[in-house]
Parts: sequence; C-alpha cells; structure tokens
Amino acid sequence: MKSSYTYKKINNLEIKLDVHIPPSATAVNPAPVIVWYHGGGLLQGSCERYPNHFDVAVQERGFAFVSVDYRLAPQADFEEILSDVSDSVSYTIEELPGQTGHRIDVKRWFVSGSSAGGWLSLLVGLGVANPKHIPLACTAIYPITNTLAPFWNTLHEKAEWEDGPVAHETVKEHLNVDAPVVSSNPSNSTRSKMYAWMVQSASLNELLYGTKKDRAGNYAIINVLKEKKDATPPIYIIHGTVDTAVPFSQAVEVVDALKARNAEVQFDVAHDKDHLWDEYDKNERMDGLYAFIRRYL
Repeated sequence: MKSSYTYKKINNLEIKLDVHIPPSATAVNPAPVIVWYHGGGLLQGSCERYPNHFDVAVQERGFAFVSVDYRLAPQADFEEILSDVSDSVSYTIEELPGQTGHRIDVKRWFVSGSSAGGWLSLLVGLGVANPKHIPLACTAIYPITNTLAPFWNTLHEKAEWEDGPVAHETVKEHLNVDAPVVSSNPSNSTRSKMYAWMVQSASLNELLYGTKKDRAGNYAIINVLKEKKDATPPIYIIHGTVDTAVPFSQAVEVVDALKARNAEVQFDVAHDKDHLWDEYDKNERMDGLYAFIRRYL
C-alpha cells in the first residue's frame, strides 16, 4: 500500500515522499525502513519511478520503502536540494511513525539512493545532510561521488545512450534558473533529456552550483571523508563496470578512501552492467544489498 505525504512546502510547491508499507507491518511489529533518493543528476526524475526490487523489498522482505522527491536543479541549487534531503530525513524519523499508525520502525532505518540519489544517500550516511539522524547503514547504487572528475567536465558529442545530441532547444525552458521550481517531472517531459544534455555540455557543476562552483569540492565524497573525524556507518556500494552515465571510477575512489580509513564497506562489482540495469531488469533482486542491510537490523 502506497501513501503520499508532503514533507515540506516552499511557496506553493509541495515536496512529497511516498511510503510503501508491507502488509505484515503492525504497530506491534513495525517494519524497518529504507529511505531512497532517485537519480537523474539532481536535474530530473521522480520518487514514483524506482526499480522493481524495492517492491520486492516491501512485499517479500518486509521493509517499508520511503521514496523521496526533492527540488530539481538548476532552479534549486545543490545546497537547497541538500536541505530538502535533510528535511525528508527529519520528517521520516520524527513525523512519519505517527502518520503511519506506528507501523514503521525508525530506530531501524537505512538510507539508499541510485546515481545522483546514491550521492545524496552517502551524504546522509556520512552526516553531512542531517547530522542529527544517522542511519544504521548506507547503500549507494552506481553513485555519483565527485563532480570534479574529468567525466563531468569534458565535452561529449552526445551521451552514449542517446541516438544523437540533445538540442539546446529541447531543454531550454528547463535551463532557465528563473523558471518555476519543480520537485519531479513526468517521464515523457523534455526535462528527461536534461541529464543527457548535461553530459554532452559538461555543465553539471554549473547547473548545481551556479556562480558558486568553487563549492563543488565540499561535497565530493572523498573530500567529505578526509574531513570526517568520527566513524562512518557501514556502507554498501554497487556499480556496473560498463556504466556509461556515471563512471565506475566514481565508486572505486570512494571505496578506496573508505578502506584507507578502515571503514566498514562492501563493494559489489556488477560485471558488464550499465547504468540503471537494476531498473531495466525487472527480475534483478539486488540480493547483496538486502543481505548487507539485514546484518544491521
């Protein structure tokens, strides 16, 4: 069963999260919680589109699944998006139990995310987004981790998964920073071409930070780890070796940095898998991810 809640309102924009609770959950036997952030480069996407294995997590594995919208760039900048992430965590932990008849157990909560959402997940897990609420464990699926890397700053003729270049005219209205702020878009919207256009134009940092591109390094996960003095929660990362949308190296550098500080990390290498494989393959169960978080229940 899915229910939608507005966790934040800015002007006339209601920012929502969707909650899926397993039928077996009761106030006496509440379900552990996975909070998930969608991908799309923080430029596009919706909490309503997620891989099938999260439905399996609810129906078969007994997890409650919270899928979160957040404001999209460039109409909102990265730090505004991060404030949405923080507020969504606070709402989930502090408000959602009462809203759901106490059928969710927020003492047993985990954070997850895919692609750019994996980046947000890591920032939650490492206490950057919301230091007050740290999950039992953090999982990141083919995450963006460092927007200073060459891939994001090199012009491409086109995104590899596109038949040809995305015309500026296609995404022009979505590039206007003064356009209305949105927190999701339909999959058939031209906004769904923003990520491909960003890759070919090497404009991610400009879209996320505007004139404050010097702040990009503050949120690179390897830099966050260098500054972090206290322990990290257990972290699980999975990434495909032939990912054309987020380089495999984005995961490798973070895993290496975590190992260097003797953090608890599991890195599952998905051989010959491209971006979004877990979404396109409806039979993908991501057993490794769920086995990892189950260790911390």
